[in-house]
Amino acid sequence: MIKLNFNQVQNIKVDCIISFGKSCRVAEHLKRNNLRFFSSPFDWLGEYTLSDTLPILKNPEKNFFTEYKFYPEKNTQATLAIIDTKTGMVCVHDFKKNLPEKINQVLFRNKYKRRFKNLKNILTDAQNMCIITNHVVNTPDILNFIEQFLKLYTFKHLYYINILDNKNQKEDENLITTEKNNITVFEYSFNDEHKDGRNKEKNPDFWLGNIDYWNKILSKIKLNKEFVIKHIKEKSLTEEKNER
Repeated sequence: MIKLNFNQVQNIKVDCIISFGKSCRVAEHLKRNNLRFFSSPFDWLGEYTLSDTLPILKNPEKNFFTEYKFYPEKNTQATLAIIDTKTGMVCVHDFKKNLPEKINQVLFRNKYKRRFKNLKNILTDAQNMCIITNHVVNTPDILNFIEQFLKLYTFKHLYYINILDNKNQKEDENLITTEKNNITVFEYSFNDEHKDGRNKEKNPDFWLGNIDYWNKILSKIKLNKEFVIKHIKEKSLTEEKNER
């Protein structure tokens, strides 16, 4: 484990970048930085842990929202929020208020079936990949997650970036790196607060966090254009890229 200055971080080039929560902040910043060329099933979900994703990746039909209940506290103007009763994972974008529940269920199942299929195809084909999260998690837990994840997929090199929101941090971002075989972990810690504050009543963009820092971190990552071009030929990828 080594503490680095941000300027010491080298650029990395990967085939794909996957967001594994804990919220949609990660996916939004990937999109804003042109690093997102498809919709992962986990992009726009919230309130889940790293360990929640592993059984879902193994068998989404059995472990992804097979049982749910409505979650009125998270409803939006147009949608009904649902919560997976097994994992606590929350979806706020897919159940439309103007549609019957049965129709919402069918649309939901079809949409995520496509997304899990696309994700599997991309992860199976990728050689160098990056996972980005904003979980409250320590280094051993990250390494344990990676170990389990690599039992499902193999890569030439896997990069893992976690961005920890430290409200009390006065200095610039803190960065710790860990190298292990073909794994590189970057753990950033900084005050991930939007310039206009965290109050969601006064600032509708509060959920974006510290945009400048996110842009700074993501500027170090480049996508393999050949890999992207190969996969965006899939119609389902291009149709869903900007959807939630």
